Amino acid sequence: PALPPDGFFEGWGLKKLIKAHPGLETPLRLASDAPAASLVRGLRPFINHLEKPESPLALTRTLSQVLAAPSFFAGGHDGLREMLTRRLAELGGDVLGRDSPTGFIVEELSFDGSKFAGVKLVRSDTIYRAACLVAATDSGALRRLVTDKKHHRGLMEHLDQSTTKSILFTVNWVVPETALPRGLGELTLVDTQDAELGAMLLQLHPARASATGGKESKDAEALRVVCAGVFIPASARELGEEHLQALATRIDAQLDAVMPFTAQHRLLRSVPYLDASGSRGTRLMPHPLYSFESEAVLGVTGLSQRTPVKNLLLAGREVLPGLGLEGELLAGVRAARLVQDMLNKKDPLKG
Repeated sequence: PALPPDGFFEGWGLKKLIKAHPGLETPLRLASDAPAASLVRGLRPFINHLEKPESPLALTRTLSQVLAAPSFFAGGHDGLREMLTRRLAELGGDVLGRDSPTGFIVEELSFDGSKFAGVKLVRSDTIYRAACLVAATDSGALRRLVTDKKHHRGLMEHLDQSTTKSILFTVNWVVPETALPRGLGELTLVDTQDAELGAMLLQLHPARASATGGKESKDAEALRVVCAGVFIPASARELGEEHLQALATRIDAQLDAVMPFTAQHRLLRSVPYLDASGSRGTRLMPHPLYSFESEAVLGVTGLSQRTPVKNLLLAGREVLPGLGLEGELLAGVRAARLVQDMLNKKDPLKG
């Protein structure tokens, strides 16, 4: 069903569905105090975007999907992006990427009165006009693109309903595959026994060489990136770089405990949040956990997709934060339907 429901009839239909599926409000079974159960519950922040999920649906939906069988998309994030952009081009759209001669970074949104009119790119005077905008970005990033915030106060107030409470903080080690412990999986959840760090998720990725290929590409095939992530309060950013470096050192110690003979073979180490400080203010927050002023439907909704700017729709992770990646996909599909209704055109997803 559409979440949150849009109007009386969708709301009425949702209430009927809830009555027909009592499991949506059934308390979860994973309530044991056993260490293993507690650790499994520690996986929740990594797979949704709510700071404190409370409803049965938010507590169980994403977790049950991962525990049943984690899904992999061929090519990962880059493969998914390539598939979507190729389909967009097939439908007659323009894709502005890093290799685009006209640029690809949006500097500001253009408005015609109270309606969205187009986007302006960095170092360009051209305004790319459109009948509507689907913004699949975070509210903080969208706010920065609105220059006349006073005139568009309604949009600002809508976006201000979302507050970032925590962010994912990661440390990466690049090591030879032969230096990894046998049996280390692609996903490993670690009980750090540290109240501040909480559960730590290890992800194992193939190392990526430069696009030039050659010897570097062959060397990279034998390397792996161990990414260790924990959640820290968003306010930790205000404590300074020294505090964040100390957190990174504590994560290093946790990695050394899990892989006691690997550190000596480490080729590279990076702390993405600190090492990319030059562009920190322009990037999206790494896997933020949000809280919202508005009441959540079934405990999974956040910002409404419809905004005070009628032809500007939201389709980011703040729309259905309690459903994780599934929520982002559902928000995108629903945004496409809303655009279809707005423009009175055939299904844009089918061409």
